[in-house]
Amino acid sequence: MRLTVLGPTELVEDGAVRPAGAPKQRILLTALAMNADRVVSTDALTERVWPEGAPASAHGSLQVYVSNLRRVLEREKDRGRPRRLVSAGDGYGLMTQGLELDVRELEQHVQAGRDLSVRGEAARALEAYAAALALWRGDSYADVRHAEWAQPEIARVEELRLTATDERAALLLGLGRASEVVATMEAVVGANPLREASWELLVLAYARAARQADALAALRRVRMTLADELGIDPGPRLRQLETAVLRQEVDEASVPVSIPTAPGTPTAGTRGAGPLTTVSGPLGSPPESTPFVGRERHLESLHRAVSEAHAGRTALFLVDGEPGVGKTRLLQELAASSAGSVAWGRSPDHEAVPALWPWEQVLHAVAALRPDHPVPEDVTAFVAGRGDRPPVFDAEGARLREFERITDYLRQVAPLTVLLEDVHAADAASLRLLEHLADAHPPGLAVVATYRRHEASHLTSVLSHLARAGAHRISLNGLDVDDVRALVTATTGSDPGTGRAADLHARTGGNPSSSAPWPETRYRSRPRWATSSGTASSGSAGRPSPSSRAPPSWATRPRRGSSRRLPTALSTRPSSASTPHTRPAWSPPEAGRPASGSPTRWSSTPCWTAGRRRGRPPGTCAARPH
Repeated sequence: MRLTVLGPTELVEDGAVRPAGAPKQRILLTALAMNADRVVSTDALTERVWPEGAPASAHGSLQVYVSNLRRVLEREKDRGRPRRLVSAGDGYGLMTQGLELDVRELEQHVQAGRDLSVRGEAARALEAYAAALALWRGDSYADVRHAEWAQPEIARVEELRLTATDERAALLLGLGRASEVVATMEAVVGANPLREASWELLVLAYARAARQADALAALRRVRMTLADELGIDPGPRLRQLETAVLRQEVDEASVPVSIPTAPGTPTAGTRGAGPLTTVSGPLGSPPESTPFVGRERHLESLHRAVSEAHAGRTALFLVDGEPGVGKTRLLQELAASSAGSVAWGRSPDHEAVPALWPWEQVLHAVAALRPDHPVPEDVTAFVAGRGDRPPVFDAEGARLREFERITDYLRQVAPLTVLLEDVHAADAASLRLLEHLADAHPPGLAVVATYRRHEASHLTSVLSHLARAGAHRISLNGLDVDDVRALVTATTGSDPGTGRAADLHARTGGNPSSSAPWPETRYRSRPRWATSSGTASSGSAGRPSPSSRAPPSWATRPRRGSSRRLPTALSTRPSSASTPHTRPAWSPPEAGRPASGSPTRWSSTPCWTAGRRRGRPPGTCAARPH
């Protein structure tokens, strides 16, 4: 028997659809399917079946619905002892042993596509992705589409669908089938206009199909959409991609989606859906975004701990700080400068994550790094949620056994450094596994986990447990004035001086992401330089070189919805009386350095909307060269 929820909830047996009953009964079946192989209390089920308020007869009606579903689900010989719709304690559970569930098949097909990509079997990987996408018959969980309690699971499944679409498109681009990608991604961005990764694929497909005008038009569309809806500019990859389109260098651009590929083949991006990148470096590591400044002492502590762990001890470090303070950048530097195997796992905080998601990424990375020690199949199945489900009465004990198997595997592949990002967004099972490893002290293992300090109230017991197990803690705060000055200098190529650095430090608190908004990998345009006569220096006499292109249009365009007048307190620009200025030509990255003594203009960008999202006071922004 097969239960499908990627559309209206249906039960299919021998090719025929069996009736699932009245609407309330279908809601009950859908709620049980969302929690497959877990027992849901009768109170929770009652709230979901009657969200408007349960009538006095709700308990009896629920029992009737369960009885009706058992007549459909159970085989004739099991009617007396239900095996699929079981009772346990004060609740019911839908067990999938002998019952096919299309959501599980979706996850298996997507994972198969990734595994085949890792092995370099692109054609078979495309078949797996196509099989995954073919499972949809309409809106997922259509019977409870608008129920509030169903939204996290609906969002998870929809994200998996979009991820599969993006990864399939990336494979098609790699095979030179850009025209197929155009048709697919136009539909995707039409339904999901804020999904930048899909826009990247569409732009790249247009460019690869020799449709440069359409590629630039798509870039204008996404820029206007993001500005109108969110008040932000496109991300760094889209900005880099526009530069590549303008220079007609798209053939050299990487496919802007991170999907598992054959060992040794690099990919771009850091999407959590594709944990593998290349076996030549730390797997799953995000790209470096800013120079490494001001964290040398913390890096030394981590290096010392990793060295001790690789010598046969165990190391566990917790790194906390506010968003943008440099937690990820510290881990990047550690991974780049550490000997031995390094594997990453991250928990995205913008979506609900499956159980053990960061550890699934870690195990995939380790499997690629250590092909001589393949991950045991039962461990892979357990982490991916595909394994045999334990009896309800022994669910906790079965999980402990699986945790011990994972610990044994990590002992075998040691020395190993595991980097876990954003554990404040991790699921409960991932945190339990981290605690289990801390207690087990497997020799040769170093674990470094990061979390946001102000979002860790729910981690109190976990942090206490890890502290008792010997975890060390590193708290990252803002950079000091000298480090801010060094960061701006390294990022822009211009020394702001102590006074401007102090002003920037006062307004940003030394947060590196606010203090250095212009690194090369977060491309807008290069710093503009003016000679003392006010004539722009663009690396050639009189006019830009032929290879130069106009600046990305969002580099000079005011944000929609923001005032063109800056509050006086925000402006750090020298007055026209003290610094003569004419608007210089844009200098491409290969343009010459500034003339000796040339002044640099500094200004603050209005970001009332973005500032609130980043946690800064309204009306405050990072200063940037202009």
